[in-house]
Amino acid sequence: MWATLAAANLASAVVVFRRDDFLIMHAWTTAWLFNGVNLFDAAYWPTDYPPNGIVALSPIALLPFDTMSWLWLFGAMALAAWTPTLAARVMRADASREDIAILTLTFLCWSGTRTLLQFSLLPMCLGLAAWRL
Repeated sequence: MWATLAAANLASAVVVFRRDDFLIMHAWTTAWLFNGVNLFDAAYWPTDYPPNGIVALSPIALLPFDTMSWLWLFGAMALAAWTPTLAARVMRADASREDIAILTLTFLCWSGTRTLLQFSLLPMCLGLAAWRL
Protein backbone atom coordinates (compact mmCIF):
# COMPACT_ATOMS: atom_id res chain seq x y z
CA MET A 1 0.00 0.00 0.00
CA TRP A 2 2.74 2.49 0.93
CA ALA A 3 4.54 1.81 -2.35
CA THR A 4 1.38 2.59 -4.31
CA LEU A 5 0.84 5.83 -2.41
CA ALA A 6 4.48 6.85 -2.87
CA ALA A 7 4.31 6.11 -6.61
CA ALA A 8 1.09 8.13 -6.95
CA ASN A 9 2.62 11.02 -5.01
CA LEU A 10 5.72 11.07 -7.22
CA ALA A 11 3.66 10.75 -10.42
CA SER A 12 1.61 13.77 -9.41
CA ALA A 13 4.87 15.58 -8.64
CA VAL A 14 6.11 15.09 -12.19
CA VAL A 15 2.87 16.47 -13.67
CA VAL A 16 2.73 19.53 -11.41
CA PHE A 17 6.46 20.16 -11.55
CA ARG A 18 6.91 20.51 -15.30
CA ARG A 19 3.68 22.33 -15.95
CA ASP A 20 3.54 24.88 -13.16
CA ASP A 21 6.14 25.07 -10.46
CA PHE A 22 9.33 24.91 -12.43
CA LEU A 23 8.15 27.21 -15.22
CA ILE A 24 7.32 29.91 -12.68
CA MET A 25 10.52 29.40 -10.71
CA HIS A 26 12.64 29.49 -13.88
CA ALA A 27 11.04 32.81 -14.86
CA TRP A 28 11.54 34.29 -11.38
CA THR A 29 15.16 33.23 -10.99
CA THR A 30 16.05 34.32 -14.52
CA ALA A 31 14.48 37.75 -13.97
CA TRP A 32 16.25 38.15 -10.62
CA LEU A 33 19.66 36.72 -11.53
CA PHE A 34 20.14 38.18 -15.00
CA ASN A 35 17.96 41.30 -15.02
CA GLY A 36 18.13 42.44 -11.39
CA VAL A 37 14.33 42.46 -11.08
CA ASN A 38 12.99 43.03 -7.56
CA LEU A 39 10.79 39.95 -7.23
CA PHE A 40 9.22 41.28 -4.07
CA ASP A 41 7.65 44.33 -5.68
CA ALA A 42 4.05 43.10 -5.56
CA ALA A 43 3.02 45.44 -8.36
CA TYR A 44 5.04 43.39 -10.86
CA TRP A 45 5.76 39.93 -9.46
CA PRO A 46 3.53 37.78 -7.24
CA THR A 47 6.51 36.03 -5.64
CA ASP A 48 5.55 33.73 -2.79
CA TYR A 49 9.00 32.34 -1.99
CA PRO A 50 11.16 33.95 0.71
CA PRO A 51 14.34 35.73 -0.43
CA ASN A 52 16.58 32.89 0.78
CA GLY A 53 14.53 30.48 -1.34
CA ILE A 54 15.06 32.58 -4.46
CA VAL A 55 18.80 32.73 -3.78
CA ALA A 56 19.02 28.98 -3.07
CA LEU A 57 17.07 28.15 -6.23
CA SER A 58 18.79 30.72 -8.46
CA PRO A 59 20.99 28.12 -10.23
CA ILE A 60 17.76 27.10 -11.98
CA ALA A 61 18.28 30.13 -14.24
CA LEU A 62 21.70 29.00 -15.46
CA LEU A 63 20.41 26.62 -18.13
CA PRO A 64 17.47 26.78 -20.55
CA PHE A 65 14.11 25.70 -19.13
CA ASP A 66 13.87 22.32 -20.90
CA THR A 67 17.38 21.20 -19.95
CA MET A 68 17.28 22.42 -16.36
CA SER A 69 13.77 21.14 -15.70
CA TRP A 70 14.79 17.56 -16.47
CA LEU A 71 18.03 17.86 -14.49
CA TRP A 72 16.19 19.34 -11.52
CA LEU A 73 13.38 16.78 -11.70
CA PHE A 74 15.65 13.74 -11.65
CA GLY A 75 17.98 15.33 -9.09
CA ALA A 76 15.09 16.12 -6.76
CA MET A 77 13.68 12.61 -7.09
CA ALA A 78 17.09 11.15 -6.27
CA LEU A 79 17.37 13.41 -3.22
CA ALA A 80 13.84 12.47 -2.15
CA ALA A 81 14.84 8.81 -2.20
CA TRP A 82 18.30 9.29 -0.66
CA THR A 83 17.34 11.62 2.22
CA PRO A 84 15.38 9.04 4.25
CA THR A 85 18.24 6.57 3.83
CA LEU A 86 20.56 9.14 5.36
CA ALA A 87 18.06 9.82 8.14
CA ALA A 88 17.88 6.12 8.97
CA ARG A 89 21.68 5.82 9.01
CA VAL A 90 21.99 8.90 11.23
CA MET A 91 19.61 7.39 13.77
CA ARG A 92 21.01 3.86 13.57
CA ALA A 93 24.13 2.99 11.63
CA ASP A 94 22.93 -0.61 11.45
CA ALA A 95 19.39 0.19 10.25
CA SER A 96 17.96 -2.74 8.34
CA ARG A 97 16.92 -2.58 4.71
CA GLU A 98 13.34 -3.03 5.84
CA ASP A 99 13.59 -0.04 8.18
CA ILE A 100 15.08 2.09 5.40
CA ALA A 101 12.42 0.95 2.91
CA ILE A 102 9.58 1.82 5.30
CA LEU A 103 11.09 5.21 6.09
CA THR A 104 11.69 5.92 2.39
CA LEU A 105 8.15 4.99 1.36
CA THR A 106 6.74 7.10 4.18
CA PHE A 107 8.94 10.03 3.17
CA LEU A 108 7.91 9.71 -0.48
CA CYS A 109 4.27 10.06 0.60
CA TRP A 110 5.10 13.38 2.28
CA SER A 111 3.63 16.40 0.50
CA GLY A 112 7.01 18.14 0.39
CA THR A 113 8.33 15.59 -2.08
CA ARG A 114 5.28 16.10 -4.27
CA THR A 115 6.42 19.59 -5.19
CA LEU A 116 10.05 18.57 -5.90
CA LEU A 117 10.93 22.24 -5.93
CA GLN A 118 11.07 22.99 -2.24
CA PHE A 119 14.43 24.46 -1.38
CA SER A 120 14.41 22.57 1.93
CA LEU A 121 15.14 19.14 0.41
CA LEU A 122 18.78 19.80 -0.58
CA PRO A 123 19.75 21.46 2.74
CA MET A 124 18.01 18.65 4.63
CA CYS A 125 19.93 16.03 2.65
CA LEU A 126 23.25 17.85 3.07
CA GLY A 127 22.63 18.36 6.79
CA LEU A 128 21.91 14.67 7.29
CA ALA A 129 25.00 13.75 5.26
CA ALA A 130 27.14 16.02 7.45
CA TRP A 131 25.58 14.55 10.58
CA ARG A 132 26.26 11.05 9.30
CA LEU A 133 29.89 11.87 8.57
